[in-house]
Amino acid sequence: MQIPVTNTDLVRDTDNRALLNTNRDALDTYKATHKKILNEKKELQNTKARLNRLEQEMSDLRAMISSLAIHSHESIELKEVTHGH
Repeated sequence: MQIPVTNTDLVRDTDNRALLNTNRDALDTYKATHKKILNEKKELQNTKARLNRLEQEMSDLRAMISSLAIHSHESIELKEVTHGH
């Protein structure tokens, strides 16, 4: 059995003495807010993962450019040595 608590949306369950909220609008609002927060957290995680991938790709590109510059410089030096410049 449930007994209403005066001036609230609560009832007292007489079997286990629990207080229960009977305000369905508040429950619906809570669920919508909770879902929105979970979606925002998921979006943030996805954004962080994308940023990490972009940072790794930038690092890879820098390494490739550096490697190309070194090989290009070595090639120029080799040409100078073989051609007597």
